[in-house]
Amino acid sequence: MLKTTLRWLKNSAPFELEFEGCSEGGVCTTTGTSTDPEISRRYHTPKELVAVGIAGCTGVDVLSILAKMRQSLDDLEIEAQLTQTQEHPRVFESCWLTYRFHGDQLSDDRVLRAVALSYAKYCGVSAMIKKSGCAFFPKVII
Repeated sequence: MLKTTLRWLKNSAPFELEFEGCSEGGVCTTTGTSTDPEISRRYHTPKELVAVGIAGCTGVDVLSILAKMRQSLDDLEIEAQLTQTQEHPRVFESCWLTYRFHGDQLSDDRVLRAVALSYAKYCGVSAMIKKSGCAFFPKVII
């Protein structure tokens, strides 16, 4: 079972919509937004955290799979761009994931296979989002 606790930070305007969320293991992050559009936000919004979660989940999968395939990777960057529906609740409608791989001796076939396995079989975060009707469009750059 996954358990987290969210606590309202009770900040003054324009930062009164900020919260701290902590896992059972004590790892905490702050989320929220400003009520004044002219004020810069200080933290990720909850939906941005979901986007980071999608990229992080598939990133963990891909790195693990490539290590098992004995692929030497120098760097990996995953960019997630998500669109939302216009009606409330505004859920994710589409997700473009761009994977940028760097390594001198990477096999294109193995990299593509690792991304496909993450997308189709292993990444639970993207699987949950797909169940809401969100379409995924992965792109791989080696």
